[in-house]
Amino acid sequence: MHGSWRRCVNRRVAPVSAVVGILGVFSSVLLVENQTTMLLLIATGLLVMQAGVWYMANPVLTSERRNLGLRTEVDRFIGLVRRLDRAALASGTSDVVDKLRAEMHGSVDEMGRLVGHPTAARPEESAIEAT
Repeated sequence: MHGSWRRCVNRRVAPVSAVVGILGVFSSVLLVENQTTMLLLIATGLLVMQAGVWYMANPVLTSERRNLGLRTEVDRFIGLVRRLDRAALASGTSDVVDKLRAEMHGSVDEMGRLVGHPTAARPEESAIEAT
């Protein structure tokens, strides 16, 4: 199997639900004589197809993340960008802007350390987890 089971499920939900839904609709029209049963089966088939579309829009099994340390650092960097923008718009002193820029450079260095190491964590996180 190529990739993870989550990726496999996410990739196959829409086509499988479409095929199952279409087969349900066609078989109910062709094989069922009772109109009430036929309408219920058609509605069920359409709901199965719609469920596949809803799943593709917002998958229940989200994509897997292997490098949580890097993800955390990227989120922290985005927060620093927002703080830098607010400081610049608020006509913040150059000291505040310079401090934030230095933190951003440190964050980029940290991202470079975390890249390619799925289990690596930031030093502060490992100290917190150890306690």
